[in-house]
Order: sequence, then C-alpha cells, then structure tokens
Amino acid sequence: MSTLLKSKVVFLTGGSTGIGLECARAYAAEGAHVVLCARNRKQCIEAAHELAGDHYGIPCDVSVASDVERAIAFTLEKFGRAAYTATKGAMNTLTKSRALDYAADGIRVNAVCPAGTWTPMLRTWTSSQPDPESIHCYLDDIHPLGYCPEGDVIGDACVFLISNKARFITGHIMHVSGGAEISYKR
Repeated sequence: MSTLLKSKVVFLTGGSTGIGLECARAYAAEGAHVVLCARNRKQCIEAAHELAGDHYGIPCDVSVASDVERAIAFTLEKFGRAAYTATKGAMNTLTKSRALDYAADGIRVNAVCPAGTWTPMLRTWTSSQPDPESIHCYLDDIHPLGYCPEGDVIGDACVFLISNKARFITGHIMHVSGGAEISYKR
C-alpha cells in the first residue's frame, strides 16, 4: 500500500458506487481513512467493508441537514478532526466560496468534474438502450482523447488533489474529462 494520503481523512459523499467508489478505492489504496456517505445504507456499508481497513459506510442523504450533521459528528468522533471533502456534483461557485471560507483553517476545497465515465449505472443504462453499440461509440467520441474511461481515472485525480502534492491548490475546478468540456466533437 502506498502512503501518499497516510493519516488523511476523506469524507466522501456518493461513495458507494460508480465514480465515488472508484475514488474511495484510490484513497484507501493511498493510505487514507475513508468515510463513505450514501443514501443506500446497504451499499455504503458494503463498499466500506470492501476497502478493508479503517473505513466506514454511513447512510446519509446530503439534502437532509440532520443526516449530514450526524455523518460529520461520526467522522469527528472516529478520527478527531475537520474531514477532507470530495463531493459528487459540486457546483463551481460553491467550491470557490468554500475555498475562501475555510482557507484560514488550512482546509482546501476543490472540485473534480468528470464527463462520461464507465460506472455500473452507465453500463446498465447503455445495455438497456435499443442500440448499445452506438451509445458506446458516442461516449468514446465525446472525449477528444478518444475513449470513455473507467472510474479509476477520476480516483487518481482526486488522490492528487487531496495529497500534499496539491497543498497549494484550493478553489480549483479540475476537469477530468478527456477534454470533453472543450468540445463534444472529436
């Protein structure tokens, strides 16, 4: 196991499947303690157990303030400090404003913005379409780098952003999209 994120605490919303789970795997592989939060209790607990180690799955609906407060309190009780936050679907302005709000406390806030990424949900949806092969081609074509990636590419970027190698990066919106945000035409 690598130690790029040794002793870091990652509070990860939407971490029980898809990109979130890939990020959780990447964080755990680099030595971080991961607290997975997701609406589906069974999935988040199973995902945390899959990581093997000092990781936890907490049922949490981020649209319910009391769920978030409970999950944060649990994290603080277990690890005794402000958790690094990786959020799925973070808004750019929220990322930047939170970066300013917490900079004085030494907390960095960044967002990772993927484009198409192969997840179990996307695979299921693709296979249910009338022409799955055309959907697969479309997903490859929207990325100027030429392919729709697996979730591990998102995990790698997230590991970098919470590591000390990114210690002076905050308020950053990182596109991990194979260039899709530049142009959807290849």
